[in-house]
Amino acid sequence: MPFTINPLAATRLSLRDVVTTMSERCPSMTATADEVAAWFAYGVTLLRPITRDRAHPEHDEACELAAKYSADARAARTNGATR
Repeated sequence: MPFTINPLAATRLSLRDVVTTMSERCPSMTATADEVAAWFAYGVTLLRPITRDRAHPEHDEACELAAKYSADARAARTNGATR
């Protein structure tokens, strides 16, 4: 499932915005490992405006969430390759 950047980028994002967008685009229970990996990678992309802005009040939390999303994307790709 290809993802595009949400127009949220035009405003100052919050973690709530990112989590809401991610929830709305959550892959189905029958999604492939590649689709799940792409979804987590999309989350990292959505978080980028926050993680790049050290002055953002949610910067530290966004960095932690981006690291988790990135690790989950890698794990999904690895697990999908072993099926």
